[in-house]
Amino acid sequence: RTQNIKHPKASASNEKTKTTKAATSILRNNLTKMRRVSSRQRLVSWDAFEASALDLSIETYYEPSLSTPPRIAPSSSSSSISSMMSEEQMQYLGSRNNNRKRNRVERNVNSVFGFDDALCQDVQLHIASFLTVTDARALMVTNKDHYHLVQDATFLWEQWCHQQWPHLPADAEFSDSSSSSSGTTPPNYSHLLHLAATNQPTLVDSSSFMLRRTPLFRSIDRSTPNIVQYLGVVGTGDRCIRSNAPLVRPREEENKTTMKRNLFKFLLHRKSQTPKPFVSPFCQGGNKIILTPRLVSYFEISILTQGPAVVPRDDLTRMTPPAQQADVSDCVAIGLSTKSFRCFSRMPGWDAFSYGYHGDDGGIFHSSGDMLKRFGPSFGKGDTIGCGVSYRNGGIFFTLNGKFLGYAWENLDGLAQKDLYPTVGVDSNAPVDCNFGDKAFHFDLCDFLKKEQAEEAAKR
Repeated sequence: RTQNIKHPKASASNEKTKTTKAATSILRNNLTKMRRVSSRQRLVSWDAFEASALDLSIETYYEPSLSTPPRIAPSSSSSSISSMMSEEQMQYLGSRNNNRKRNRVERNVNSVFGFDDALCQDVQLHIASFLTVTDARALMVTNKDHYHLVQDATFLWEQWCHQQWPHLPADAEFSDSSSSSSGTTPPNYSHLLHLAATNQPTLVDSSSFMLRRTPLFRSIDRSTPNIVQYLGVVGTGDRCIRSNAPLVRPREEENKTTMKRNLFKFLLHRKSQTPKPFVSPFCQGGNKIILTPRLVSYFEISILTQGPAVVPRDDLTRMTPPAQQADVSDCVAIGLSTKSFRCFSRMPGWDAFSYGYHGDDGGIFHSSGDMLKRFGPSFGKGDTIGCGVSYRNGGIFFTLNGKFLGYAWENLDGLAQKDLYPTVGVDSNAPVDCNFGDKAFHFDLCDFLKKEQAEEAAKR
């Protein structure tokens, strides 16, 4: 009896539950219908707008083959299926087909115009102009489109060349004499700037102009700071001037591979001891700048015949006997020195930190004040003397008035690991013009580099 009896509260709750479920189902059906209607209306209106825009863009920019998409003949199975579908379902399928066609056309257009981001090339190049050389090289690795875009932008690479070497003239024309391409083809700036030297001599170090607040040298003109004149008495003491930076040398590679990590890589790094070439620009004439990778550093000095008159100081004149003043001859020496060389007490080659070629006797000096041997002719006013370092054979050579005099030293140990500064010993009141590559050399350095490369290839 107790089981058959229904509690009045339980029956009331069951009726409420049934009513709630019925109301919920009715509301869900209404919401579904509303969503379908609203989505269909949005799709239909959007398709109509996109169709008009797509037709306009196709007629204006796209290829004719893309303006009329091919039609597919309906089959019997498709007609039977369409008869079973409602009008709303047919409109939904039509909108999906239109979207597929539009996406296919956009993909074809992107393949024609290059980039998917739809930015024009001018905007991309303007953005790339704010990058550094390292960032530009990293951008070129991303894909072939970026590679060709940046690689062919010659004006960008010229801008980066001026940023790398600000002392070059603004109208410089860059070229690479080692490349086999024609003169109309621009050089491979990406590779050349990768080998660019970080530091190179450009000016005479002005700190060597003064000795205990006494001026020893002066620049002839502010516009030509590398033309220097000695202000003292000839024959009283020894002194030198040198550049503000050492000559460019091959870049040292850090060998972080140890034998414990990888024996093959360790032996490979030990075997490859050939120095890698570097790029240090020099002028060949006019505004033509050579960016040829090389293993030779070179500079020149010219002893001018005329210059401003020098009035020696009275105290220095009284220190020199009259007989010695009459017999003293001018002497200018050219060479190389390390940072430890003392510029105010000796000439190039008089200690172990320098190498020198002297113009009064034509001899070469190193580690001693005595001449090692007579190397070449003497030189003086009106002559141009050059000094260079070849890191292929570890040698130091000299030139005179554009002629190669030969190697004074060869097979010097550790030459590529030393910072060698261009050094000029001056015991003359004639102005000395130092050329570190901002003007054309008297010596044909391009031809010398080609001969060096030919000799190296013949040895292999």
